[in-house]
Amino acid sequence: MSEKQHDPRLVRRIVSRHEDFNKTLDLPAANIYGPYGVKFVVEDERFKNLKVLRLSWTKPSEWGCQLLSRAAFLPGLEELDLSHNELGWHELWHLIEEGDFRSLRKLDLGHNPTGDIAGLHIANDPKFGTLEELHLPGCGITSRAMEGILTSPHLKNLRELDLGWNESLTEIGKALLRERLKRSPGLRVYVDEEEAP
Repeated sequence: MSEKQHDPRLVRRIVSRHEDFNKTLDLPAANIYGPYGVKFVVEDERFKNLKVLRLSWTKPSEWGCQLLSRAAFLPGLEELDLSHNELGWHELWHLIEEGDFRSLRKLDLGHNPTGDIAGLHIANDPKFGTLEELHLPGCGITSRAMEGILTSPHLKNLRELDLGWNESLTEIGKALLRERLKRSPGLRVYVDEEEAP
């Protein structure tokens, strides 16, 4: 990545264009590549009441995820989009394990090579109990993680689950999905790029 992409002045200029930045910060593909953009957002007092943070295509890296896990605004954050950032479990570990997500309703980790481990950790951690939407398309999720998510006692508020562009469902996975949809008729599940019946 070029030095220009890490220039804090560029980040400040991009952020200054957002009028409602104190509640919503939508910076997908905004040329704030790397952890320096995250560092600016985490350290700037104007973002202390942030509710929505969209950082798709910004490549925050492991260090950016560590910074984000300690952000003062994280406990009040309701929506987080980190899709398309080449983040594997190694990069996401601090954020998923250490972050305070008590208000999070929507989490999008789509098209990051997280594999099953991110889905399983989310399914097994009560701090994700407020989630209403979980997007994990194209993450290398297999039936193992899907089963963990569908049977999780912590994800009872889930209304939308996107598992498209992942491994096809096994017969056990399909049976679990039918059972979960019976218990949660309002739940929309997307697999194989379409909504499950």
